[in-house]
Amino acid sequence: MDAHGVTFVSVTQSLNTTTSMGRLTLNILISFAQSEREVIGERIRDKFAVSRARGMWMGGKVPLGYDVVARKLIVNEEEAPRVRRVFELFAETASGMETVARLREEGSTSKVGRPLDKGDVYKLLNNRTYVGEAAHKGNIYPGEHQGIVTRELWDHAHALIKISPRVRVNQNRAQTPALLKGLIFGVDGRALSPTHSRKNGRLYRYYVAQCVLKGDAAGDDILQSGGALEHYMRLPEEAGRAAVEAEGLRQRLATAERIESTKVELEIDRARLLKALQNDLNERQDVISEAILTFEELSNALYEKAGSLTISATPNGPTVDVRIDAQCSKGITKMQIFCFDLMLADLATRRGLGPGFLVHDSHLFDGVDERQVAKALQLGADHAASVGYQYIVTMNYDALPRDGFRPGFNVDAFVIQTELTDATETGGLFGLRFN
Repeated sequence: MDAHGVTFVSVTQSLNTTTSMGRLTLNILISFAQSEREVIGERIRDKFAVSRARGMWMGGKVPLGYDVVARKLIVNEEEAPRVRRVFELFAETASGMETVARLREEGSTSKVGRPLDKGDVYKLLNNRTYVGEAAHKGNIYPGEHQGIVTRELWDHAHALIKISPRVRVNQNRAQTPALLKGLIFGVDGRALSPTHSRKNGRLYRYYVAQCVLKGDAAGDDILQSGGALEHYMRLPEEAGRAAVEAEGLRQRLATAERIESTKVELEIDRARLLKALQNDLNERQDVISEAILTFEELSNALYEKAGSLTISATPNGPTVDVRIDAQCSKGITKMQIFCFDLMLADLATRRGLGPGFLVHDSHLFDGVDERQVAKALQLGADHAASVGYQYIVTMNYDALPRDGFRPGFNVDAFVIQTELTDATETGGLFGLRFN
């Protein structure tokens, strides 16, 4: 715009590109717009890739032999025989031009009624839609639609496509019945040439080295060396090794395709489970909000500063993060557990769930400041009484704190004296009587 002397001036907003601040504002808006376009593009590409991995039809030119119904490919029974005929003719002739000529003789046309040409034939032959598959950026996935051609016919046609066109043309044009033409070679590395002779009305075919045909004096030595015969005898062995190697490569390719397909399926399942977890947390938002509020109240009563409780969905499952910002206090991690346990007892009791009591062992208070332990015990007693459950702490009497309780709170009133006696069946250690 500057090069052409163009500026923006807004009457209703403070946007004026004639000033440095106006140009800065415009550049910021352009950057945000560009970022939004890129994000939208990434989301569309990701959605397209996931849909193709599921085998879904994502639009475009409808291939011959199919119709689109409710965004899905449905086989067109009138056009499908034309597609199969293309594959059958190519498998029979191994020639694109011969296939086109035969198709035009039969009157086969494209979806819009145009006679099929060589380009149309090869597009059909390389379209994996016809074998019931969906392709996306080099990856192959099982499609939702029904295939038109069989796997055997597809593999046969593609085995011919992999052969060089020149080789196929030479094979089609070769009229001589010399089956070994181009396959056997002399010791000099040159191919043997087919020839023939007649005797008593019978035709005899044989192969002659190039040096003999050209009058090379060493021809007799070459023929007598048996090199061509030895090479011919080795051909089946070499062909067998090549077939074994090709089969090994096919198996490795099939294994790689299965692994890739399984990987995509796992990613899809993982995304589906994450979405289900997110929906479940959204449905339980009222309970989660109550849990967060209860935890904040308990931590605030314990440290005079509200802590935080976060429950979120991740690809590895739900995560619960509890934090209390009291770095100067000893045993802060154990007090986080203390508040979390009281919060769970609160929610369960109010809903008529759980055993109706909460038990803490003295190990929970190891390493915690004595005055903080007293405050926690006092909080547990008050909270249990207000909600309606029983709070039990197993602790040695000599470890019970004496300072830190509020005035009027008698901790000894909550202490249960343990007495061991043989007078009753349940008076022994752990409720057992030893004789």
